Amino acid sequence: MIRQCLDCSATATVEFFLTGFATDLRTELRAITVPTLIVHGDRDRQAPIDLCGRKAAQLVPDNELIVYENAAHGLFITHADRLNVDLLAFVQPQALTGAREAARSITRLSAG
Repeated sequence: MIRQCLDCSATATVEFFLTGFATDLRTELRAITVPTLIVHGDRDRQAPIDLCGRKAAQLVPDNELIVYENAAHGLFITHADRLNVDLLAFVQPQALTGAREAARSITRLSAG
């Protein structure tokens, strides 16, 4: 994913960031009609949790918000194991009973 970001044009990068920071998506978030997993780190400075993660959870009708303590932006890199378990548990809840607690244990052990 990082390689894709680096390979795109400067114009595409500017448009992406302008859209992300200047577009009001509240109507679209309220219109989501499928179960939605929202995962956010509570130390994210790029997208502060109160402005982004918690606000999205207030707007999306059928959501589950998971907050990663002491986690910043880029969870797919810094918390990949736990994120993968949480994603799989969300889409296959019966198959991964107890997996989320195991993922949280991984995070606690690595934090030391």
